[in-house]
Amino acid sequence: MEQVPAAVWKSAGSPNLSVATVKAGDPRGWGPHETAVYPFLRNALDARGLLPAPDSVVELQHLPGTQVYMGRTVAGTAECQSSTFAEVEPDGSARALPEPPGYTAPCWNVQGNLGTVSDRPAYIETGTVSSTTNGTVTRVTPWTAAG
Repeated sequence: MEQVPAAVWKSAGSPNLSVATVKAGDPRGWGPHETAVYPFLRNALDARGLLPAPDSVVELQHLPGTQVYMGRTVAGTAECQSSTFAEVEPDGSARALPEPPGYTAPCWNVQGNLGTVSDRPAYIETGTVSSTTNGTVTRVTPWTAAG
């Protein structure tokens, strides 16, 4: 797995949150779960008409501490993210999961990732509010065992 550096946000009166997003690295190093879930997620995006071209890149992300994966593609002039989610069952098959409540199909400077917040699995959307300010937005949706 490839992990980008953790970013730390601090605000008065609240605990420090360390946020780390994780994506699957080179497919040549994937295990059986990644190898099984990738075509499932790619086909789900394609079935929904969310792959702009047959050779579109689909990024695979894994939610640490779970068997949950997200396949996403970013396309269009607004650089909108389209994602689909799945869980790998013990027998190696994949089943679709609903989008987490915090998923907004983000565009422009906001993107969503699977990762951890204070060592707990979560779906995280983060980015800049506009190109004319330094304001940022971070939405954290904790991932529960309920899917």
